[in-house]
Amino acid sequence: MQVSVETTSELTRKLTVQVPEEQIQEKVAKRLQSLSHQVKIDGFRPGKVPQSVVKKRFGHQVREEVLSDLIETTFQDAVRDEQLRPAGAPDITAHKERGRRPGIHGEFRGDTGIRPDAAGDPGGQALRCRYSRG
Repeated sequence: MQVSVETTSELTRKLTVQVPEEQIQEKVAKRLQSLSHQVKIDGFRPGKVPQSVVKKRFGHQVREEVLSDLIETTFQDAVRDEQLRPAGAPDITAHKERGRRPGIHGEFRGDTGIRPDAAGDPGGQALRCRYSRG
């Protein structure tokens, strides 16, 4: 996973995350394998559907689910690795897979606002608050 952070303003960052195709294919294969044991298709005994039939029928949907899961997890990992403190939910844009560089098919961008650093003791003096009852 490759991450690049671009500062768009004082309180916003744009993260570009690239996930290698091998990682995507590995997760798709695992999900298809587990699905082949659960799916019921006419003409096959339960749990005995061939991997090729499952891939042909459900491959595109499974790939979309895997990409969605990867976007969520890799964005959280990227935020943690870059030590950013997001102020809210990110605006994530996934790029189309066609025309991308070979081997990098899971690329997405996330725009997020970050919380400002709070000054601990302004002017070197501690703030005091008086509370009176009554």
